Amino acid sequence: MNKFKQIQNIVETVVNYGCRYAIISPGSRNAPLIIAAAQHKKIKTISIVDERVAGFVGLGITLQTKKPVILICTSGTATLNYMPAIAEAYYTDTPLIILTADRPAIQIDNWYGQCIHQKNMYAPYTKINKQLDDNNLDDIMKSITNYFVNPICPMHINIPIDDPIYPKNIVIKYPSHKKIKLNIDKKTIDLKILENFKNKLQQVRKILIIAGFMPKSKKLKKYLNFIEIPIIGDITSNLSNCDNFINSSTIDFNLENKDISADFIITIGNNLLSKSLLNYFKINQAKHHYHIGEGQVGDPFQSLKEIIKIKPKYFFKTIQQQKIEYPRQQEYLKILKNKTIFKNRFDGDNFSPIVKTIIQNLSGNSVLHLGNSTPIRLANLHIKKSDNFKIFCNRGTSGIDGSISTAIGIAMADKKNEHTLIIGDLSFFYDNNALWQNNYPNNLKIIILNNDGGGIFNIITNNIKNKKINNLIKTAHKKNSSLICSHHNINYRKITNKSNIKQELIDFKKGVLEIILQ
Repeated sequence: MNKFKQIQNIVETVVNYGCRYAIISPGSRNAPLIIAAAQHKKIKTISIVDERVAGFVGLGITLQTKKPVILICTSGTATLNYMPAIAEAYYTDTPLIILTADRPAIQIDNWYGQCIHQKNMYAPYTKINKQLDDNNLDDIMKSITNYFVNPICPMHINIPIDDPIYPKNIVIKYPSHKKIKLNIDKKTIDLKILENFKNKLQQVRKILIIAGFMPKSKKLKKYLNFIEIPIIGDITSNLSNCDNFINSSTIDFNLENKDISADFIITIGNNLLSKSLLNYFKINQAKHHYHIGEGQVGDPFQSLKEIIKIKPKYFFKTIQQQKIEYPRQQEYLKILKNKTIFKNRFDGDNFSPIVKTIIQNLSGNSVLHLGNSTPIRLANLHIKKSDNFKIFCNRGTSGIDGSISTAIGIAMADKKNEHTLIIGDLSFFYDNNALWQNNYPNNLKIIILNNDGGGIFNIITNNIKNKKINNLIKTAHKKNSSLICSHHNINYRKITNKSNIKQELIDFKKGVLEIILQ
């Protein structure tokens, strides 16, 4: 079978398993991949020049649609630009299908252009790494099937393509579409595991659920509201409006406060925002620690004893339906609430009241996107139980790269809702190539908090007095985004007076709003 036909078979197979988007970056070596994707009626193709942006846009679309996006690029250093998005996808249990064109093996290290070592290049951040050759298509097809049994991280297929790159006939006739459905959702817990969990639960006094980054789930919230166990988490858990939820930013995690320690901890989700929480439960360890989830498992408190591989919504549904008994937690919940603090160190930030106003003015159907560093921490202070919007943030690796790109991908795939991104100035400048495309969604508004550099470092470094060092850490500047927005023909507004913020937010309908406080 020739290489063009092999590529078509790969594309057809991932489409049969549900892929509907292909993000394509330009090139020549990847022409057979582009042709195969472009001519499939079930694939929506999006062209994005910058592969780093393309990777994060694909990540965003996958987060919204819950179906893996195909990434296609040419050979050479273009492939390296996917790495930040792949790492983020790996740490947030997000599937991506990466198809990279490559040069023939004989050309590597022999002075040919756009030619680097690409085989297994994304390991260990990819679940499956394959390189297509003349005789292993069947093996790759089996790997794709195994991948879709539980697609919770990226997979990579590297495809060396020899000349001629362009087929004589670029018209492809795919067979009638067939949908392949795998029964991949594990909805039940082994009875022995459940009995063991129950026995331990009934022997302790204080039980605590700690919720990390996870997508919004109405069913999970429903089942958590049936049980009377305290939940500590942050804005990225999307559980802020659960009945027993306590925001981690409001608790005094003084290591001497032994009464807020737990005997039994259940962790769900991934990355946690609060370092104070992490340090407290690492020192004051629980006797029992279970993690519930199918994806990445971390042990930030160095106390993990058991892992139950099932989605949290099915786990807590089982707890509720089985009417599992455990010590009542009203007293422990009261203790936790009595240890709340009235002022967080980020409360003094000049942008804190502004972020509060932004959140208060979001409409009911809004989706809130947050940049890392200052925006996520300020938003975490001001989220309320009554706020019911979805929240997204790249908390897998917590980097500032890709925030705009990810928000664009999510907004592209969710045109019925309004999307608002709150982002810092450095994060915006770093990812401004995301604006360079023909598919910018009209339902996305970007609000830039411009404090002349990395403002978070003024807080966490306690304002280092050495001006040179401080400027290097903070990356101080005197720039705004007006020319960037003008270049990309995006509506731009600027605010330098805090007193006008409420009316400006009402008038702000689309594009970029930059709030400059230096």
